[in-house]
Amino acid sequence: MKKTKPDIHLVITAALKKELPLDWLKAHSIPVHTLASLDSGAMKKYHENQSGILVIITGAGLKASEEAACWIRDEVTPLFVVNIGTCGLIDRRRPLARWVIPDYVWNEKGDQCEIDTRFPFQAPGRARRIHSLLSVQKATLGELPASWKKYDAVDMECFAQARVFRKTGISFHCLKFSTDYSDRNGVTDFNTGLETFREEVKNLFDRLISPRPANQLEITVIIPVSNREQTIQRAIDSVLTQSHAPKEIIVVDDCSTDRTRDILKAYGDSITVAALRVNSGPSKARNEGISRAQTEWIAFLDSDDCWKKNKLEKQVNFLKRFPFYQILQSEEIWIRNMKRVNPRKHHAKPEGWIWEASLQRCPPQKIWGF
Repeated sequence: MKKTKPDIHLVITAALKKELPLDWLKAHSIPVHTLASLDSGAMKKYHENQSGILVIITGAGLKASEEAACWIRDEVTPLFVVNIGTCGLIDRRRPLARWVIPDYVWNEKGDQCEIDTRFPFQAPGRARRIHSLLSVQKATLGELPASWKKYDAVDMECFAQARVFRKTGISFHCLKFSTDYSDRNGVTDFNTGLETFREEVKNLFDRLISPRPANQLEITVIIPVSNREQTIQRAIDSVLTQSHAPKEIIVVDDCSTDRTRDILKAYGDSITVAALRVNSGPSKARNEGISRAQTEWIAFLDSDDCWKKNKLEKQVNFLKRFPFYQILQSEEIWIRNMKRVNPRKHHAKPEGWIWEASLQRCPPQKIWGF
């Protein structure tokens, strides 16, 4: 029987236990495991309703970091891995106690990996880009080797993970926090900066965990319409009967000339109707609806489509498990000439960094019409 992998979408790696606010993470139901506990079967207790975020303490050093990356690659296969942790700065002109995002990471042999500087969640506002991070076998304090001085910062784990994940479809990212200058005061500065770093990690995870209970997640539904007297009522009714009710329904009338306007009026205060003065197409209509929306989340429905009763409920529950996502796609049933048809393989919904892939399926000449 084929082994089912746990449904983990985001893995965050850190080298040391003392770098993390363990009690705080536990209180917020974020699972944290060492590689040893994972090798002992800790994930066997994982169930599908748990958070889709996993924190792994890899242990210090490049070898331990590589072993953890291989375990993630083979046993979990998430969409994203983010390596966080402390680093030493080599350029003393840069301030300490700041998040840094490297463009490239090297090892001491001169091997290089480019780092994806996008993040699957909102990066800290004070984070600064640096060009280069050097991952070393052994920390050196005081007079640094001459070969290190051409880099911006130094750590002991990032390169090993970057090298493993660049050969996979797993998106790898790095976010470091500068605690010292790798000089004779490095150990003292590192220990002093740990408390600040742990507080920064709490702030970081605040961006990942759901800001409110699922039943309080508010949604605006936007329906653009133009001359759809035969289908608009079905579309609106499918929203009004959702098991997770939206906060508001905005129907944008793009200069309908049939009975559509009369149908919309019959709904009274159940919906908000916005009328465009000039027929402008669905993109303009959707943007008009967005400008009027009062909620964090927006859901689009075409006027000739309808939703299953629990559509929004399922998406809200998904966001409860994976709160770092900023956009969701849902599957659909295609009906053509009263018969169900199956989508082709190229219509499959991509995951992860989907923007460019999505544009390939929606060139401008194909997006007009409701």
